[in-house]
Amino acid sequence: MLYQYSNTAKQGRSGPKIIAKLWDLLKQNEIGYRKPRRSTVRGSFLDGRATFDLQVNPSYIDGLPDGNRLAAVSLLMVHEGVHASLGISDDIMDELQARKQSVLYYRELSGSGVFNEFNDPPRPGRRGGIVKLPAGSFSTLKEQNEYLNREQLVDFLFGIKSYRNKFLKPKWIIDHLGLWGGIGNRRPETKGRFIKRLAPTYDPYFAAAIVDIMMSVNSRADWDKMMAKAGSLNTIQLALDSLVGNRARGLQILELQRKWGVALTEQIPMR
Repeated sequence: MLYQYSNTAKQGRSGPKIIAKLWDLLKQNEIGYRKPRRSTVRGSFLDGRATFDLQVNPSYIDGLPDGNRLAAVSLLMVHEGVHASLGISDDIMDELQARKQSVLYYRELSGSGVFNEFNDPPRPGRRGGIVKLPAGSFSTLKEQNEYLNREQLVDFLFGIKSYRNKFLKPKWIIDHLGLWGGIGNRRPETKGRFIKRLAPTYDPYFAAAIVDIMMSVNSRADWDKMMAKAGSLNTIQLALDSLVGNRARGLQILELQRKWGVALTEQIPMR
């Protein structure tokens, strides 16, 4: 198992748990190649299914250059190994952990590389030494690495429709607004997606968060990108109308309307 020899696995508390779980699955013959129903799926984990619990799509691996295949299999096993070690749950935080660990491992594989101690000395017909990804390999992981550098990996995930549909809920938004650099560090598209989920509640608690999100925008370009993802303006107006009587919020709404030239409420929420 290449990952166990990496520096990534030796840092933090996640590595030993992932390694232990992967070895456990290997001993039970629960890791293997199997074509998924959807060809876009590269790997998956599901505890207790009739076939392998942890599956790797052979078509994806076969389509890669020979020199990238070992690293690709290892990266997929680490990603799914995180899910396996955590257990299946309906929480985007688990997917964030899986993505983060994969990106950290990708950094090492595309940087200094990982010494393949399992194949030392090299067996006949097998490659030994350092497993290192060529520059430009795995563009999706390269993109996620850039997001992680900016503490915006959550923005990357919520750019994927299936994750928004499953995980992006009003309470989750409120509970996590202060994380990963705070609301000011969210991409404008993410801010818009937050607003789109908060507005239909027509709840003053969530409406106040909409105002906070809007107040964090500093440029016309970002405002336009946010509003393009924020859904119906009328829904937003009705949501902000719930703040009638809140003078402080009313002043903020007036400031936003003057700054961006948009009617955000049908009433001035002040008394």
